[in-house]
Amino acid sequence: MSPIDMLPLWRNDENTFRDDTVKGCCMSKVWAGTVFVGVTVEEEGKKQTYHAMYTINIDLVNLRIAQDVTVNNVTQSTIALCDKSGGGTVYYFTRATKQCRKYKPPQCPINPDPLCFPSNGNLIASLSLGAGPGALWTQLWGYRAGEMATDVLLTPGNCVPVFIESERNSAQSTFYSGSLFSNVTLSIPDPSVFTPPPYCSQEENEEGEAPTFDHHDLGINAIFPKFSLFR
Repeated sequence: MSPIDMLPLWRNDENTFRDDTVKGCCMSKVWAGTVFVGVTVEEEGKKQTYHAMYTINIDLVNLRIAQDVTVNNVTQSTIALCDKSGGGTVYYFTRATKQCRKYKPPQCPINPDPLCFPSNGNLIASLSLGAGPGALWTQLWGYRAGEMATDVLLTPGNCVPVFIESERNSAQSTFYSGSLFSNVTLSIPDPSVFTPPPYCSQEENEEGEAPTFDHHDLGINAIFPKFSLFR
């Protein structure tokens, strides 16, 4: 049973609605945090489960993104930067082995739009997490798009998600993802995260076609259903 499954679902209780309900809210264009992701996919009787930890720094004002993805104790990193000419550079690298590949797409590789939650969601519940003065006030919203159902637990006012889960069931396959957000700040604590390591500037690094690493895309759509950080 997932954390969302354990929450009370008061879909028809008008007392759960408050004046500060959030509809169609968007996250800040600048934020950083750690996201723990679990993904389960079952297809043709085969089940695969992935767990990943994302350390994310997003600055959509200056169009730059830095992220570390850790899966099975292996961390792979991405830095994406846009330039004034409309192009950009994406660095894929592994610090442990000092391997780096550089990709220069013809246009800015970053989606400039912030993460927004649709205005057609249903407010399921207003929840207080914890006890006493330090309790966290949250709201649980539900969304459905085709076969995909998504629940978002967020803090109203700043639209910061606490937990997102998505589930899709069809005759061919099932998909489940859960993403826990932690240590979120609406700023970039250390701007140096956008500076590629020195070994990424060496001449032997390749340019042209986008390289492929195992875990760079894992969980992006799981964290943000129907949303991508990159174009």
